[in-house]
Amino acid sequence: NPMPFMAAQDQVAIFYWFRELSGVVFTLGLLLYILSFFIKGKQPAAQPTAA
Repeated sequence: NPMPFMAAQDQVAIFYWFRELSGVVFTLGLLLYILSFFIKGKQPAAQPTAA
C-alpha cells in the first residue's frame, strides 16, 4: 500500500523548513549587499605634506 500523501509530507517537512531558512538567509544577505552600496564610510582626511 502506498503511503498517504499527508503522511509523506510529514516525513519530508524538515526539508521544507531548511528551504525556508535558506531563503531567509539568502534574502538577508541580498539586502545587506544592496545596502552596502548606500552606506558611506568615513573618508580619511588628506594629510598635508611639507613642500
